Amino acid sequence: MDVFLVPFAVTVATLAVVFVAYLALLRGGHHYTSRLTCPKCQRSFDYKWIPGAAFSAVRLGKSRLVRCPLCHEWSTFDVMATRVESRTVGVQGEGQQSSGPTSS
Repeated sequence: MDVFLVPFAVTVATLAVVFVAYLALLRGGHHYTSRLTCPKCQRSFDYKWIPGAAFSAVRLGKSRLVRCPLCHEWSTFDVMATRVESRTVGVQGEGQQSSGPTSS
């Protein structure tokens, strides 16, 4: 019985390490953000991605098959051509107010 428990524990530990490493890369590592517009619902959304990795999309060279978080339809997007700088992500979006001083 202990013979089967050891490989299971090693597998669970390995998966936990991979998951924590993925979260660390996504939050502070080398990643890009693309501003995508869904061709079906015509609404824009931000998509964070890591070059060479795809956990929530199907990689197709420079494009990815991504599910729109707004209408839940799958579409192909060119994530390389729609990259945005990290400073512009979420700035003055719909419904957001500026926190900086304004000049009159």
